Amino acid sequence: DADWPAIARQPVSAPATALDPRHPAYVIYTSGSTGNPKGVVVEHGQIINSNAVRGIFYEDVPQPRFLLLSSIAFDSSIAGVFWSLLSGGTLVLSPDLSVDLIISTIARDRVNCFLTVPSLYDALLNHLAGSVRENLRTVILAGETCPPDLVRQHYQLLPTVSLVNEYGPTECSVWSTAYRCVLQDSAS
Repeated sequence: DADWPAIARQPVSAPATALDPRHPAYVIYTSGSTGNPKGVVVEHGQIINSNAVRGIFYEDVPQPRFLLLSSIAFDSSIAGVFWSLLSGGTLVLSPDLSVDLIISTIARDRVNCFLTVPSLYDALLNHLAGSVRENLRTVILAGETCPPDLVRQHYQLLPTVSLVNEYGPTECSVWSTAYRCVLQDSAS
């Protein structure tokens, strides 16, 4: 409370900045396809572009209530963090990666979107279907190959929830391609 007089003297307008879209926003480390760790510098403009396209592609989730399941050291976390916050959405943090806690977090926090690897989604799917998640609109799979059986099971259990398979190297600001899976994709 003693700091309020000093705080009151601070300007209320946004400070001028010489920030350029080409300036670095963050560095994230990846082993990429080489297996050798390297730092990837992602620029402010890349984040803006990636999120502008994400907003168009995921028009069914205009203000995501995104459940962050990835470590912030993994580039897929960047998608959820920036998408949620730049679109006026909500970033929901998972307290743990146990199936029960994830399912209860989705229900309690009215999560409408999350990104996970197919192997974790396979473990979650029956639990999601067992208790209707009326807020859930989109599940994004990335980081591993999406098996056709998982697509089939998803649409059998959650027919109104969109399933998207994303791919992209860290150098492309997390994603460079996305595909909305449809039930016909489950045919082997």
